[in-house]
Amino acid sequence: MSGESACCGEAKWVRAADLGHAEGIECTLGQCAACGRYSVHLWTPHAPAGSYVALDELVARDLAAIPAGPARKQRLRDLLDL
Repeated sequence: MSGESACCGEAKWVRAADLGHAEGIECTLGQCAACGRYSVHLWTPHAPAGSYVALDELVARDLAAIPAGPARKQRLRDLLDL
């Protein structure tokens, strides 16, 4: 994972993929509309504002390529320390 670029905090995000959920947290892969950097948006009813975790492009593409199911959930848990 990598840090957020300066534009990402202000820019709009474009949804790239619905990654499902892991440990009760909904995960959506998105891209910064300004620079294209990938992030996972984490959402739960207990934290409705959600949060973003920046990802390297290779990691984001790998994550999106994993079919929905137990393997993807495990990768999300490992990657996001859930």
